[in-house]
Amino acid sequence: RNVPGGIWQLADMQVSKDCQISPISELIASQRCKKGIPNAAQHYLGSPALAQRWLRPQDQALFFELSKSMHRDLSQNLNNIGSPLPASQRILHANSYWWLLQNLDCDVASRSRGLILMDPPYEPYSGYMAWNMYLLRVLSRQWPASCVAMWYPCLDDAQVSILHKRVHELELGDVLVAEFGFVMKSSEGLRNSGIMMLTPPPGIKEKLEMALTSLGHMLDEHGSGAKISVFWLAREAPLQKHET
Repeated sequence: RNVPGGIWQLADMQVSKDCQISPISELIASQRCKKGIPNAAQHYLGSPALAQRWLRPQDQALFFELSKSMHRDLSQNLNNIGSPLPASQRILHANSYWWLLQNLDCDVASRSRGLILMDPPYEPYSGYMAWNMYLLRVLSRQWPASCVAMWYPCLDDAQVSILHKRVHELELGDVLVAEFGFVMKSSEGLRNSGIMMLTPPPGIKEKLEMALTSLGHMLDEHGSGAKISVFWLAREAPLQKHET
């Protein structure tokens, strides 16, 4: 239900001069260029395909999918886009949590940078979030140079508040939080979500504030106004946040 009012709406837009925000314009350009995908007009690029497009020549990437059928589809689509995938990119049919815990080389990780995107289906929410909390703690200790980005649904205020508190209690240091959505009827689907980032790159907070504000104006069909929060979840002051 979110696709017609979200990514498809965005992909069909002509970016005006006042909306030339680099992340948004790059996303729109990527969604419009889906060469190699059958029935491309009926699909949008998810996080694996977008990550693949933005990898640098020297980068390596691992993509995980636990479902056998979805792993097959993911492999086919990414190979179609990549024509075929280079050796530096692998698509694993595996549980990403277990794989990372069993294969994380602490010696190599301590000397290298990396980006980990945690984007589970959250069905059930409590089960996946428990794994997220455990993996966040492990990665912060064993791979401190990595940037970890965790996407999550914002189901209600109580759930989000509990999540903030749980992450604060892990003592991970300063964590950047960005939450975005619209005030809509619950029957219209998920309209709010967020992302937490450990060890984010410098200057990302200001870029997120600018991009999300522009995105809110572009997607606000009903004039309800976008709800945007970008703030540091600091260990000293876990409940302080800045709302845009």
